[in-house]
Amino acid sequence: MCDIQIESPQQEVFSDLLSRHREGELNDVEVRQLDELMQVYRSGLVSKAKALKVAVERGLKPPLDYLDEQ
Repeated sequence: MCDIQIESPQQEVFSDLLSRHREGELNDVEVRQLDELMQVYRSGLVSKAKALKVAVERGLKPPLDYLDEQ
């Protein structure tokens, strides 16, 4: 769970919408689609953070500060 990533096709759509949003090129439907993908992305980040915490507590992953020292 710590290492899951957004699926490639969904990531491509997300990246495209973000880029076009920065340029002010999205219509109302695309803005809603971007909002929905942002919610999925945020939820995924929270899930990954929780899973990483559990994995570190169980000794399955090193603490993040340990990774910085290497």
